[in-house]
Amino acid sequence: MRFFLPLLFTFGSTAVAEIPGPAPESAPQPEAEETEAPKPSSPHLLFANGNELHGQLASIDREGRLHWDREDLESTAVFRPGRVSEVVFPRKRPEPVAEVRFQCLLTNGDVLVGAVAELTSEVLRLETPFGADFEIPLEQIDELLRLPSPLYAGPSHPDEWAPEDNPELAWDFRDQSLISQGQSRAARFIPTPDQVELRFRLHFEGLPSLTIGLFGQDLTQHARNCYHLQLNTHYLQLQRHSDAEGGRRNLGSEQIRKLREPGQSVDLRFLVDKSTARIMAYLDGEHLNTWTDELGFAQSGDAFVFFTGANMPVSIQEIQVLPWNGLVSRGELDRKEDSDQIFTSDSDRLSGELLGIANGQIQMETEFGSLDLALDSAERITFSQTEADSSSALEDVPVVLAEFWPASSLRFTLEEVTSTHILGRTELLGRFQLSRQHLRRLVLP
Repeated sequence: MRFFLPLLFTFGSTAVAEIPGPAPESAPQPEAEETEAPKPSSPHLLFANGNELHGQLASIDREGRLHWDREDLESTAVFRPGRVSEVVFPRKRPEPVAEVRFQCLLTNGDVLVGAVAELTSEVLRLETPFGADFEIPLEQIDELLRLPSPLYAGPSHPDEWAPEDNPELAWDFRDQSLISQGQSRAARFIPTPDQVELRFRLHFEGLPSLTIGLFGQDLTQHARNCYHLQLNTHYLQLQRHSDAEGGRRNLGSEQIRKLREPGQSVDLRFLVDKSTARIMAYLDGEHLNTWTDELGFAQSGDAFVFFTGANMPVSIQEIQVLPWNGLVSRGELDRKEDSDQIFTSDSDRLSGELLGIANGQIQMETEFGSLDLALDSAERITFSQTEADSSSALEDVPVVLAEFWPASSLRFTLEEVTSTHILGRTELLGRFQLSRQHLRRLVLP
């Protein structure tokens, strides 16, 4: 993380606010108890030149001007549109997933989560945790995915990933993130089922260099008796390491052009099916590669290890390990395109016309007759593809991208941000008001 003090904000030749240099060091504070939870970070602005500024978002007015507060500012700083690229909010501990909560993937790429209140032949009514309920036309919905309860979600404490054998290798813990300034190792055991998903957010200041040890038996090793993922500027490579089989075996690599520019944040996702010895990798939602170990899945341990030797700061946050139902993205499914489909928790698949969802029951008409199915048993619902307008925000109007906890993103025309809410509108959803409490990131035009 970079700090730039003193810093002068100017718009043309007009100075808006000046931040004084750092205050003199205060007297040393006693060390906190081991059980004390770290304090959350404050939000920060990201500028187009890579600069960062911490503080608090006061508001964004209807003219698009961003109002920003800091304790060491004499008055609120005001930024005109185009000066700030992102507003990033401190990570919040993931909330427990409700018993029936789905992720709704729209045809325009937006993603919403919530409880399915009702589905008719025309619309889905989704009750979100963001303070707004949406009625979404069915032709705008690609699929519904049940959100599983995570096996692990964090980090939320520095001890969770600390290497007990060598504390000097420990990653720093700050802002709910693991942060490395040099050679560092983070490791922990996480018991996993046969089908599992690993996802996390990676930020690097310079060029990326990260090694991930999966399903090993030793927390002190990231390249022994485990699957070994190597991520760098040019490629993502997977190797199988096994002492019993004479060392390592290269399973293949995939070039990654997206990581050749320093100072980026990316979302990484790995799907693992131990029964078929298959590992799939995704970067920012795009499929990178699928590896299949022809010798069968070799590793039976539960060790997850992150290792880096990079000299520039690297941070990992939003780590989740989740049970996976074995279903991949819609584009990779071998399925009929002219029918709705339900994938159940016991691996059944039903095709037909989805008539509705009400009172926790799904009504579906199949070629074999009508079915009533409990919504609790549905892992995934896909909708027949039709030619639909995939627009999100109003045309010819600058849009923002808002990311929310959990696992949601929405593009819309921003009207205003107050101290508590975001006001926006889209052609699809109309005008809405969302709570800022769940806001993760705001990407400005």
